[in-house]
Amino acid sequence: MATFQDVLDAVASAAGGSVQGADVTRLLDIKTRSDSDIEWRYSVIDLMKALGLQSDLSSRVELARDLVMEGR
Repeated sequence: MATFQDVLDAVASAAGGSVQGADVTRLLDIKTRSDSDIEWRYSVIDLMKALGLQSDLSSRVELARDLVMEGR
């Protein structure tokens, strides 16, 4: 299942290990360039797929719970 930490780890990996100062939008555009069906800017499922994370319902629920807890 995907957690918020999994998302951060995947973004850091795509950015070469560091998110600070990384152009995450550009990195995700490059990563998804060959798959025009992925709309990562509008779909959490596509974002999770672009990051190589599981995007099934239980993973999305766990991610949502993590995000809600982060906001408290």
